[in-house]
Amino acid sequence: MYRDSRLQSSSSKKHHTMANISNFQQNLSSQMKQHPTSAASPPHFPTENNLILFWTSLVASIAILWNSSVLVSSIKYHAIRLDRVSIILIRNLAISDLAYGISLAFSIVNIATGENFFSGFPCYIFTMSSFSFLATSGSLLAALNSNKLCCLLFPLRCTT
Repeated sequence: MYRDSRLQSSSSKKHHTMANISNFQQNLSSQMKQHPTSAASPPHFPTENNLILFWTSLVASIAILWNSSVLVSSIKYHAIRLDRVSIILIRNLAISDLAYGISLAFSIVNIATGENFFSGFPCYIFTMSSFSFLATSGSLLAALNSNKLCCLLFPLRCTT
């Protein structure tokens, strides 16, 4: 008798739990129908959106200005006095960072409008290009550090 009452109580608990899960799923689906999510970025508070817009604009402008000045000073004025390999790596790093700064301009447009302005294939191109620019920058930094290590370990092989 005691064992039967325990089985009945456990089966009623399971039934009660399944009913709660079912109710939760129904409530969740009704809430999703009332408040559908958009494909664009999630809504932000106005001050948060302004802060993101300011920060992205600041990073893009610094990347564009500083990297273009590095390119101009190293190509036109030969202002960097290092070995040839380091100069080539620094120029390529500046080109990669400059391209990333330009790709951030498209993100600024999306943040300012609050919509996915460049949807579809252009969005895919901008996203993949910005990730490839970041990967290239990281690889060039590693190569530059390896070159500097080789110049420190073998100073007579590094010529200026």
